[in-house]
Amino acid sequence: MIGLIGIGMMGRGIGHSLLRSGHPLSVLGNKRREAVEELLARGAIEAVSPAAMVSRVEAIILCLPSEAAVREVLFGPSGISSTARPGLLVLECSTLTPTTGRDLAEQLARIGVDFVDAPLTGGPTEAMQGRLNALVGGDGIPPAVDSILATFCKQTFRFAGAGNGYGAKLISNFLAFNNLVAIAEAMTTAQKAGMDIDTLLAAIEGAGGQNRCLTGLGPWLTGNGQSRSRVKLEIAAKDVSYYCLLAQELGTLGPVAEQVRNRLRQGVADGLGSELTPQYISHVAAAAGVRLPVSP
Repeated sequence: MIGLIGIGMMGRGIGHSLLRSGHPLSVLGNKRREAVEELLARGAIEAVSPAAMVSRVEAIILCLPSEAAVREVLFGPSGISSTARPGLLVLECSTLTPTTGRDLAEQLARIGVDFVDAPLTGGPTEAMQGRLNALVGGDGIPPAVDSILATFCKQTFRFAGAGNGYGAKLISNFLAFNNLVAIAEAMTTAQKAGMDIDTLLAAIEGAGGQNRCLTGLGPWLTGNGQSRSRVKLEIAAKDVSYYCLLAQELGTLGPVAEQVRNRLRQGVADGLGSELTPQYISHVAAAAGVRLPVSP
């Protein structure tokens, strides 16, 4: 049996993918009861605490929003470590720092628990379809990791050294959110200049400015559809801050990362923390006296 803690937008799809693949599943409920009830209706069982889950499962997947939440689940009074047995596997799919990953791996190794950092790329749709990507960090990774990840991932990328899965995810997210900040400023400039956004996006599509972030935002920018992004701005700001910590530790922190971090932090300070990232673009445009997305 597999345990799953964190039934949010990503965890919901992971749970469905695990059940669809035939894995018996134990879940730890949270405030999103509708997602938990969906999984229970399909045959999952609900644990009352991380500690109680341990006795039923061979591996536990964590998909949580913050380091504090992960540490509470692992080491809190009713945490996994309080009842863990040697050989238990913790597959941690949140987005944390490499330093945190190494620390968690070392602490759990002292009690015989295998820890693997495996943050994910993709979104809720890909999670439900079993088409995420996993960025796995560590050496001597248990064989069970690949078989578990295969139930909800289309690809797995391995990085030697505990914590380097997190590092790879932070680099990926920094590039994505760097594009978000640049798109907000560039599209605001275009709108202010009176350019047709549809025509501009068509021109960029075959040019060097094209990127996956812009492709996903295209329908939203033109007022013709929804953005593919389901990330809250506070999460984007957190991830870029984590990237800056990593780069600072390595002596590679540059002005671009610092500017992106500061811009996203300002967006959160302006009250956009709980909004999805496209609203940051609307905010930047409004400050310049124009409107994005374009009205249909």
